[in-house]
This record gives sequence, structure tokens and C-alpha cells, in this order.
Amino acid sequence: MKKKFFILLAALLISVPAFAAEKYLRVEDYILPIPPPCRAPIPYDATTWDDSTCYAPAGAVRDWFAAPEIANYSETCTAMGSDTTPEYSLATSNCYTDTIDTGETTATFSNPPASGKMGNLTLVLTNGGSQTYNWPASVDWAGGTAPSLTAAGVDVIDCMTVDGGTIWYCFDAGLDMQ
Repeated sequence: MKKKFFILLAALLISVPAFAAEKYLRVEDYILPIPPPCRAPIPYDATTWDDSTCYAPAGAVRDWFAAPEIANYSETCTAMGSDTTPEYSLATSNCYTDTIDTGETTATFSNPPASGKMGNLTLVLTNGGSQTYNWPASVDWAGGTAPSLTAAGVDVIDCMTVDGGTIWYCFDAGLDMQ
């Protein structure tokens, strides 16, 4: 179990550039905070965690990731093809671009995180108002009404859920973007 944990931590270090903390230990090109409970450095060549020393006090890893400061952050935006039943899956992406051009469109949101975790979905819709666009029944709109999408242009819609997708809170982040 300890070996798997170290491999997971190494994978996270490769994908997350820096964290905010009072003191830092340089691990190659990545900065890792020293755990707050003991302020002892973690050896860069450690291959296991030893709870009897200050190298990895209980909860230290949880503390490291509790308040990360992320710089140069980006997400992959998945392009959808022409489809009258697009499925926007959070298991695939949190951002989708979609051109609406094939007739009445009925969207589906799938694979949200479990209740108590926030899932966010950004849709960049081109010509969304050129066809009838049906939103999932689980969507609640700011003001109670879905926005009128642009027939020839780009609209940005942002949605979030905190209850496993039972309710998606959506709003227009920008209509007729130019």
C-alpha cells in the first residue's frame, strides 16, 4: 500500500506545478510544501512513508492538497460533432464546444461527481439558437428561464452541481460573444 501511495504522489507532483505554504522543498522542478505538523523536510529520494518520523505525519498529504495555489491552469475543451443528442460527460471533459446545426437538439449531462463535491461544466455553443435546444430537466436557470441562444454566433453557458447531478445550476456566462 505504501508503494502505491508513493507512486500516486509522484504522479500528482508531475501534474501539479506548485503549492502555497510557508516553506518549500524542491523536488526536481516541482515545489512541495513541508508538512505543517512537524516542519521536517521530506527527503527527495524517499521511497516509503514512515509514520514514526516526521517525514509523513498523519494527515500530511491531505494537508498538502487542502489549499493548492495553481498557476498556468488549463482544461482540454472537447469538440462535439453534429449530433441531435449530445452527451456532455464530466468523465470525459469539463468543457465542450458544440455547433448546433442538425435540427432539434436534446442535451444530456452525465457522470457528475458524488453529492457533496462540485462538478462544473462549460459549454461553448455556436449557433445554439438556430435550432430548438432542449436542456436536461435537472437544469435550474438563473431567473428561472433558459436564455435565448444566438442563432448565428457563440454563447457560453456555465453549469455546476453539488448534489450528484440532481440539480444543475446554469447561467449564461456570455451570449452572442464577439
